[in-house]
Amino acid sequence: MRTIILGLAAAALWIFGACSSSGGQPDGNDVPDGQDGTDQGDQAPVRVISFSDRQLVDDRKAGQQLSLSPTPDGRFAVAYFARGDTKVMCNSHPGGMQIEVQVDHVRYAAYDGTAWHPEDVADYSSELNSGISLLFDGNTPLLAYLGGADASQCCGGSDLVTARRGGGGGWTPTVSVAMSNEAAAGADCPVMQSLCDTGDLVGLWPSMAKASDGKVGVVWRDLHLCYAQTDQDMSDLEYAEGPNFGTKHWVDLGRGSGDFNSLAFGPDGEPAVATYNGKNGAIYFSRRVGGAWDPPPPPQGVNQCAVNALCTQNLKDSCPDGQVCIANRCSNLISCVDGILPDGSISLAVDPQGRYLVAYFDLNRKNLAIAHSTDGRTWTRGVIDGDGATGMSPQLMFDPVSGMPEVVYYRCSDYNPNALNCNRNQDGVKFAIFTGKYPDELGTQAKWKKTNVSRDNVAFDGRHLSAGVLPDGSIGIAYSYNWTDPSNNEPKEQVMFQLGTWE
Repeated sequence: MRTIILGLAAAALWIFGACSSSGGQPDGNDVPDGQDGTDQGDQAPVRVISFSDRQLVDDRKAGQQLSLSPTPDGRFAVAYFARGDTKVMCNSHPGGMQIEVQVDHVRYAAYDGTAWHPEDVADYSSELNSGISLLFDGNTPLLAYLGGADASQCCGGSDLVTARRGGGGGWTPTVSVAMSNEAAAGADCPVMQSLCDTGDLVGLWPSMAKASDGKVGVVWRDLHLCYAQTDQDMSDLEYAEGPNFGTKHWVDLGRGSGDFNSLAFGPDGEPAVATYNGKNGAIYFSRRVGGAWDPPPPPQGVNQCAVNALCTQNLKDSCPDGQVCIANRCSNLISCVDGILPDGSISLAVDPQGRYLVAYFDLNRKNLAIAHSTDGRTWTRGVIDGDGATGMSPQLMFDPVSGMPEVVYYRCSDYNPNALNCNRNQDGVKFAIFTGKYPDELGTQAKWKKTNVSRDNVAFDGRHLSAGVLPDGSIGIAYSYNWTDPSNNEPKEQVMFQLGTWE
């Protein structure tokens, strides 16, 4: 059982869960949390959190791209992908080329207070990593994922599918978006040949969220025709809300956005999203203001700013205050990314005053970073955890008791400036809660109190994870747990769960 204590400026009140693999000293890119890994200056009330032993959720080749949600009865449920054992032939590629595609499964498991009960939702196949999202619409579990029929020029699911579980069990999948033109861009499309409204591969990296009034929204990546590089480079980020997500609109058009989306609603009931754009090497932010998404795209054929501006130049050019010019677009930039960002590396949350917080894996420095902003344009950045290569798959939340942000994330390995190779002897699941002056010290690493949740050297524990928080502050964490059975050398892919409770 792991324990973390938040105390009255006394190191004796802090049981530190081995934050640094080198005994509290920096291991390459770390800024230590004060002497011996502790901070002497926090004034938070004494609170203690303990994490339970791990519980097995599902051992059926399961655990890719999880999404956990609190349930209305004060427990937790989780959705995820599980590998299948069958393959089917697909001839959707241009020219009629046939390929084999593996049939995997969308799975759902709920906890009844004693045990987890996993079940199949639907079969699933795709050539692409695609993401999954779970929340509760009232008392009904609601799932979003890429499914449906093969795309016209790409094998595997091509639609944004949402599935609801009936009161007596069983799931009803519905195609909520099938075509690119459902979130019509029309004359707003900034690229030629109306590409924004062309194609049928929609629904990648869905992220759902619920506003305080119960309204549910979803964002996704529209990849158009799937197979060409232009589809990757000019993909759209789109949003829907309302009954069966029938009200659809574009968010970011024609420039490659839409990976690893994280959606949240502000206290004004308006949606906001953080997203990754691999083409431009950037983590972007958009929010809806007065019914329109900010920033808007330029008119077709018009350059808002310097055509060849790189993310790392931090060029303002002719952009409005706070925005940065990237490849002829004025952008709400959170961070530049030098390389390929690992999936699920972004998490957005909004505080009750409307401040936007984004936790993300800083690939350049290989640490868990945070950025915060009141307007979505001007961001203040800092570090949560720099112990080793750490911060993948962050899940940012607010503790309902203290009101402070907290985050669950994956530590990949000790720090290596030249590579990112996760190591089962050094990886694990970590938890951190903010105890400093909010929001001034959000970017100060020493103000985040950290502990290990799981660190098992026989397994890769936590590469995919998801977390949620209950009204009493209890934290649920579901994560992948991959290991090899030494008795028969059989690889195991499992979903595990741990519960954190405050004393």
